[in-house]
Amino acid sequence: MFKKVVIPLIAAILLAVTLSGTALAAEGDHPELLKARGEVIAVDPAAGKFRIEKSDGTVLTFFVNEDTNYRGLESLAEMQVGWKAGVAAREDEDGKSWAVLVIAGDTSNFNQVRGKVIDVNTSAGKFAIETPDGTEMRFFVDEKTRYGGQISSLEELEVGMGAGVVYTEHGEGKLIAVGLIAGSAPELIKAKGEVTAVDANLGKFEIVTGDGTRMRFFVDEKTRYQGQLSSLKEMQVGWQAGVTAKEGDDGKPIAVLVIAGIRPETIRAEGIIVGVD
Repeated sequence: MFKKVVIPLIAAILLAVTLSGTALAAEGDHPELLKARGEVIAVDPAAGKFRIEKSDGTVLTFFVNEDTNYRGLESLAEMQVGWKAGVAAREDEDGKSWAVLVIAGDTSNFNQVRGKVIDVNTSAGKFAIETPDGTEMRFFVDEKTRYGGQISSLEELEVGMGAGVVYTEHGEGKLIAVGLIAGSAPELIKAKGEVTAVDANLGKFEIVTGDGTRMRFFVDEKTRYQGQLSSLKEMQVGWQAGVTAKEGDDGKPIAVLVIAGIRPETIRAEGIIVGVD
């Protein structure tokens, strides 16, 4: 029973922290996606769609398909009205928003907060964070605490990491972490442009940005592809491309996300691929 409750709560942390862009590099940064969070107000599994209402009253409809990923629930059939949900979606040519990732769960009986880790005491099973408004909060973990992001235990938590916490408050005022997700977000490089050369064998390509800047990127097994390609081998000269990259340990820019295709309107990041030596 506990696992069924905690998984949606961990999802809620991902919703509160990751989708707001505060922490968790593990979730990545995808500027081409529409991201929204709010309360589920309608679910229609048969039609493969659901609606959420954002905090400003905006109502959004999302559609799901076989490519939709879920966290906190196995499928749309499990979603319930009243749950909190976070959605990352892509809009098609007809204006429909297709959910790429759905994070949802019931958080009514729990509290959640985000901030930066300022202290970790593994021997005492506790840690502290500083919230965006400067408040310091201290939490304890136990054998039921669940972890996510870039950590799998309190021992891996580091001062300076961004963190999201789902917690309960005991009668004596002690805060117990039910879920803890933390990570260090890398500095990201973003570029877009036109493909002029690709070297799939060496796993690299170059782009020239709109102002003529030449940039080279490398790919690895973790690079994600979207648009009209599923690997670097499928990229073609003349395509429009968008790249989100991070600096590797050796200083080389490693592409985290490559979006490329024939239609310029499908590209929403910055840079132009121009050549590879």
